[in-house]
Amino acid sequence: MEPNNNDNYVLVLEDRTEVKNEQEAGKISVVSGIDDKGNLKTTEAAAANQAAFLKFNNKDGLLKNFMSNFLKQFNNPTRFGLYKVLANNVEQGVD
Repeated sequence: MEPNNNDNYVLVLEDRTEVKNEQEAGKISVVSGIDDKGNLKTTEAAAANQAAFLKFNNKDGLLKNFMSNFLKQFNNPTRFGLYKVLANNVEQGVD
């Protein structure tokens, strides 16, 4: 299949921690976001979970991809927290 400029791409993670030999495949999951500690959040690589996938498009720039994913998460606030804090009080607000 030839790549299309409108194709969306996702980051796929293979967990090989429980693999017993080189030929065995690890557990495959798709990156769905990043938690508050900077760790990757993943979801099962199934069609039913496509809405949760963190998606990228080659023809779009980094900023547009970021904003698209940000808006997707903003519209589903159960997956992350977003807080408005005064810049001068950011240290107190984070504690």
